[in-house]
Amino acid sequence: MNTFIDLDRESLDFELFKAIPVDLMFRYGFIPLREADDLLHIAVGSSFTLKELDELELRLNRRILHQLADEDKIREILKKSESSQRAL
Repeated sequence: MNTFIDLDRESLDFELFKAIPVDLMFRYGFIPLREADDLLHIAVGSSFTLKELDELELRLNRRILHQLADEDKIREILKKSESSQRAL
């Protein structure tokens, strides 16, 4: 069972944001949290489906552990991340 995480208390690895295509993060509505034990940990909203999880694992060629988070907060972080990447 997935636990709900508070993204304001989570320390994000912004290097992972550079390693994953931003269009995939927007399309699937997720943000990367960390990599550990050959797993990519991501935060997703409640509308994220198991089918999307399977597709994402295939596209990224990684095993993924997903955790639920506030969808609005995910979008907010994605927008900030996208703006930062454009500035670079």
